[in-house]
Amino acid sequence: MKNDELIELLENILRANYIPVYRIQLPCENPEFLDLGLRRHILGIQDTSSFFNNLLESLKPCKIYLVTDLYHCTYALMHLKDENAILHCGPVVFEKIQEDRFEEIFASLSLPASYHDAMEAYYQQLCYQSSYPMFESIFLEFGKNFYDGKCELIYSNADFGHCTFYKGTGASEKTSERQRENVMMCMSRILQETHNVRNSI
Repeated sequence: MKNDELIELLENILRANYIPVYRIQLPCENPEFLDLGLRRHILGIQDTSSFFNNLLESLKPCKIYLVTDLYHCTYALMHLKDENAILHCGPVVFEKIQEDRFEEIFASLSLPASYHDAMEAYYQQLCYQSSYPMFESIFLEFGKNFYDGKCELIYSNADFGHCTFYKGTGASEKTSERQRENVMMCMSRILQETHNVRNSI
């Protein structure tokens, strides 16, 4: 399968699950959309362009980066080989951040009370996924095919401006064989549907 077809397949899977995904040419001129405007428009951070582009330009081929930031949002990032481009996925949350859980997270962020309502509205619009291991497995299986079996998962739990990446050995221990099989079945089904549509044109 060609790289373009693999990328299209991954994008179809993510969009079918309402997960934001973008192909970004570097440098990214208006990166505010990458976190749905959280840092620039809600928190008022002025120089978002620099730290987003510094992060994106630091990504290496044959690695998939899974970043969970200070706001409990997760992103998947990867450098597309042979292109000066990045595939960016997210933000995604793996818990429902509402009511008491929102109040707990908001308190932990030590933000002024004036940010409360805007932050609450922000979390309400985020894509919620119930399974991090499934999310992780989708990218692991994609990376194995896209990078000819040489893919490495790199993890970070920090804000974008201060990312420290560490290596992973593959899908987490929570990822069962059945979950991996489900991922591959899903990818195969969407690929077949894509071919059917093309053949009918």
